[in-house]
Parts: sequence; structure tokens; C-alpha cells
Amino acid sequence: MKKVLILNSHSFSDYSCPQKYKLVNIDNLRPLKTKESFYKGTIWALFLEVHYEKIKTNSNVDVLTEVLAKANEAGLNLTLPEALVFYTVYFGYLPAWQHFDYRWKVVATESGFSKVLYEDDENVVLYEGRPDLVVLQDGVLTIVDHKTRSLKSNIPPYNNQVLGYCWGTGARHFTYNYTTWNLEGRCEYSFERESFRIPVNLIKDWEVNAISLAKRILADTEYPKVFDQCNKSFRGLYGSCPYIPLCTTVSPKHNKYIREKRYIVGEDRKSW
Repeated sequence: MKKVLILNSHSFSDYSCPQKYKLVNIDNLRPLKTKESFYKGTIWALFLEVHYEKIKTNSNVDVLTEVLAKANEAGLNLTLPEALVFYTVYFGYLPAWQHFDYRWKVVATESGFSKVLYEDDENVVLYEGRPDLVVLQDGVLTIVDHKTRSLKSNIPPYNNQVLGYCWGTGARHFTYNYTTWNLEGRCEYSFERESFRIPVNLIKDWEVNAISLAKRILADTEYPKVFDQCNKSFRGLYGSCPYIPLCTTVSPKHNKYIREKRYIVGEDRKSW
């Protein structure tokens, strides 16, 4: 039976630091505490998922009630007062895009894809992703990624996640759906979208580089010592690496204590 390796855009980012790759993708360690910004983005994405699924299925579901139910199922501990703050933002979102969203025919919400990236006699490498939203915009297949931010700084368009999504789905158009807000004090927010077409040659280059990196990861798994290396200059795209306390602890006993107090072992990554 062939060995199966499942990769995604986060795996490639993690591999910038071999030790982080091991902690996240092999040991399956997850921080117990979630950053506020990540939590905010997760809840807002949930509102938009329910909203666009409602449009797709033409249902009469109450968005707030459905979001609370889904958040509870996911263990997000979303309270009603918190949800009502997001609901206020949601009611600002609706009129902001009502004259544009009619051009969108919703194809899928939070639907994952799995595609063979590389295969040899002993290994199969699957590349997977889960776009927030897939639509037909004026008949053109388009990936939509919901992003929250506190400052108006746009993400570089031709990044690893974007190219991987387009390679995996066959889409050639991508839209960032930005929500910028400050929930401290007054609820202030604004909405912006950035759309662009992905050149085919960039997707092909991404595929070549992704296969090369997958082969390196396969080779490194045969030599576990590789994953003892910590790239101390690596801080990740969204701030400091949450695994720094483990990498900077010399004492095995203290390392074990930190693992037990600050992290939890998650489930093995499963293919869609």
C-alpha cells in the first residue's frame, strides 16, 4: 500500500521551519488559546458561509440562529451578545454588496477539494484546499476568499494559497472579500473587494514548485532528525509563531510541561 501525504497551503508555509512542520503536521499539536483576530475571522466567515448557503439553497433560514448553532457545534463558545455585534456588521454588509452580488451564482460554500499532486511507486501526495466560496460571476468560475483585517492592507494576489486554490479547482479568477473593522468601543467597519485573473503560467510554475517541495518533505520524513531544526527567523505570515515556547525550551521536562499546559493534540488530517 502506498504512503499518503496530505498537503495544503499551510503545510507549505509551516515547512519554512522544519520543527514547526513536525509539531503541526506530524505531532498534530494545536495551541489551546486562539488569537482574537483569528476568532473574529472565524465567526465572520461563519456568517458569510450561512448567508451564501442561504442564497444557494433559496432557504428561509434565520442567519443569526444558524450561526449560533454552527458555532456551538464547532465548540467556538459564541455568546448571543457577541453574535449580535457580528450581526450588526452583517447588516452593513448586505446593502454594501446588494447591487453586485446579483452577478454571483453560488456554486459552493466551504467545500473542500482533493487532487493528486504527485505519485510514484511508493507515495501519493494529495493537495487539498477549502475555499470560502466558489461562484460563477457573469458565468466565470471564481474563487472568493473572505478576509478580516484591522488595517487597510491588501494581501499580495499571487500567493501560495491563491495559486493552489486555482490549480485545484480549475478557476482562473480570484476575489478577496475584505471586511475591515474595529470592534473596540464603537463598531466601525468597511467593505472592499479586490479581484484579479491568475495567469496560467503562474499556476503551472506553482505546480512545479509544489511537486518539488512535496518530494523534499517525503525525503525528510525518512530522516526525522531534519525536523529538529528550528528556523528562529520564521515568524509566519500572521505574526509570531505560536510554537516558539516549545522550540526555545532546552529542558525535556519543561518541554513536556509546556506541551501539556499550552497545547492539545488534534485529530490526524484526513482527506476530504
